[in-house]
Amino acid sequence: MTKITYDNKVGVKPKTVRKNQVWDDDMNEIKAVVNQNDDNALYQGVNTLKKSTKIQVTPDFAVNINDGKATSLIVGDELIQINGNIRIIPDGLIPMPGNALVYTNADGTIGQAAMTGGMSAYQESFLATDAQTKITLSRNIESAILILSVAGVSLSPSVDYTVLNNEISFSTPLEVGENVLVTYFLNSGTGSGGSGGADTNITYNVDTRQISSSTGTGFVFPLSNKDNAGLMPNGFYEEYTFFGSLLDVGGGATYTIGGSNEGRAIRIGKKVSFTMILTGINTVGTPSSQLQIEGFPETSVINEVPDQAGIDVTIFSGSNINFYSLSGNMSNVFPGGGSKRRVGLVGQTSFDNSISLISGVTFTNGVIGLSGFYFIP
Repeated sequence: MTKITYDNKVGVKPKTVRKNQVWDDDMNEIKAVVNQNDDNALYQGVNTLKKSTKIQVTPDFAVNINDGKATSLIVGDELIQINGNIRIIPDGLIPMPGNALVYTNADGTIGQAAMTGGMSAYQESFLATDAQTKITLSRNIESAILILSVAGVSLSPSVDYTVLNNEISFSTPLEVGENVLVTYFLNSGTGSGGSGGADTNITYNVDTRQISSSTGTGFVFPLSNKDNAGLMPNGFYEEYTFFGSLLDVGGGATYTIGGSNEGRAIRIGKKVSFTMILTGINTVGTPSSQLQIEGFPETSVINEVPDQAGIDVTIFSGSNINFYSLSGNMSNVFPGGGSKRRVGLVGQTSFDNSISLISGVTFTNGVIGLSGFYFIP
């Protein structure tokens, strides 16, 4: 919580004062007008404000300018001068229907704003401060906040403001010993201090990652990389469900998948991890070339990242191929690779060091299971 400091003497011995009598902080009478209706109204003055009350402003403050003492009354003229407007807002009260706030226009004329029941927080009166401002509160409003709204002024810690030319009174007389709480709140229109203030329109450009504001100030969010914890690029994290298919590159046969055809993949950054299972595989026709598997997400060959994959064959059954070992290899350089990368199966079919892409593969109720990862541009 940011604080206001103000030069205001407290603890002065109480005196009884009458209308048209205003006292300084030493309880010496000064000439001013207390706008009351009853010439015989009595006031108990303890903590009257000085003619010039200085408040020290730092962001986000709210302070009771008369200390909230049980015997504190505002009976004199308090002097306010500030660049901007003053707003009067009832502080958590529920005024009875028919009450009103009286405010001063810029030309010095007096206006009145009706307050209906239930308007407990934000019945506002705007007051000009280029001349002496008279603030007249409804008799039934026992607590109010004065918001000093400084439009277009950037508030930094340790900025001094002097309260000048502002008279606070009540529409009907105060009773002897009645307590009045008045709180000040400074509101910067630039958003650098206080809260609220002038509206600022914010726009965000998805393509450039730039945030712009109506104040003319903006910035660009950087993308995340190893040196910078900026924004994740579009598609940084994705989840996929996909379906695989089998291809005889030579075109002599087709393959049907009569059972499960399930593929799941997760992309994080440029790496895609996947798992898939194909069951109930059968062959129609006579295969004449290599067996390839396709259907994987994000495998366009545009700006291809070649041979950066690790693919395990978790199950391979129901085929005419005998092998000692079998693994997967993703590329688009296989015969018939086309516009997408595919997985070819590399097998060791004899008991030597030779390996090759398997071809001429037929299935009868076959099963293929794959898992692994690959990289994308």
